[in-house]
Amino acid sequence: MNMTLRRTIFDLKSFFAVHWRLNRRLFLWILFFMLAGVIIGIITIFNPNITAVRIGRNFIDANILNAIAIRASFGSFIVNRLLEFAFSFAFIFILCQTGITSLFTFAFISFRTCAMTINLYWIVARLGPFGGGVLFIFYLIFFLILLVVFAAATAYIMKQCTCIRSYGLRGVDWRAFSQAMLVFGCIITCVAMLEWLCFYLIFSKILWPNVFQL
Repeated sequence: MNMTLRRTIFDLKSFFAVHWRLNRRLFLWILFFMLAGVIIGIITIFNPNITAVRIGRNFIDANILNAIAIRASFGSFIVNRLLEFAFSFAFIFILCQTGITSLFTFAFISFRTCAMTINLYWIVARLGPFGGGVLFIFYLIFFLILLVVFAAATAYIMKQCTCIRSYGLRGVDWRAFSQAMLVFGCIITCVAMLEWLCFYLIFSKILWPNVFQL
């Protein structure tokens, strides 16, 4: 058992090390635009015209809204998260079909991290320091995991689209592509399951007994 675990950890380390070396420049650009999105988000929340009420009506993550409800189904957490990332990945895939439009992928990356930053601010601004603080910590962790998945999937899609632009649709191993997307989907599903578990065990029973009117 210990040997199997050590071998698995070694294989994972080797996998990430190889892909980091092959795509280091792309990952650095993605990280740069993610940080830019965080900065834009921080600047945005200090704008006096941007209030928690306005953010709550237009910009809040669906699963955060689920987390402050009396009842939220297990499936709703998973469906919301999968749809969010399915649309994101599809949008990136479409953008990357030409060299010029692929550059807008980096703007989309900044938008995603900006939105997450604003969502974290809204949690504390709307729910107060106690309940909001607890939810903030949980969603800070969830968002960091999702950002890692998002960065990895974005880099993978961009590399595959580079092959499409060079060699056409036959330049991509679609079976491997589907398997990679399935892996990303499984990771996102696991995160959504953890979100629901935290909601079921902590948020709905301890922190708030009723639905917030947004």
